[in-house]
Amino acid sequence: MKKLLKVLFIFFGVIGNLFWLALIALIIYIAVAQPFGIKLQSIPAAVMQSQNAETKTTSSNPLLTPSQESTLQSLGVDTSKLPTSITSAEFACFSSKLGSARVQEIKDGSTITVADYFKVQNCLK
Repeated sequence: MKKLLKVLFIFFGVIGNLFWLALIALIIYIAVAQPFGIKLQSIPAAVMQSQNAETKTTSSNPLLTPSQESTLQSLGVDTSKLPTSITSAEFACFSSKLGSARVQEIKDGSTITVADYFKVQNCLK
């Protein structure tokens, strides 16, 4: 019985250590390769921007609310490079990716989520 417990403790100890090593390797990979286009260096600035979003009066894009703009900036998007008007082709692309109800919510000022951005980022190119 003691030998079985010893083997189990060793087994779970090795599995636990492998888990932590894999987690650290994943974090390093995301920080270096930036597979989702999110810059980790901009996250602290994005937190500060989101806290001060209500006091921001100037906007680099007239189609975005301050909260939408700060959300996009936290994702590493330069909002001044986004289109200032939406073409019918872009609108159709947004509607096909998000659904017309979600597009209307965003037009009405709802905050853009990370999932929304990743779904429609190809529509903006």
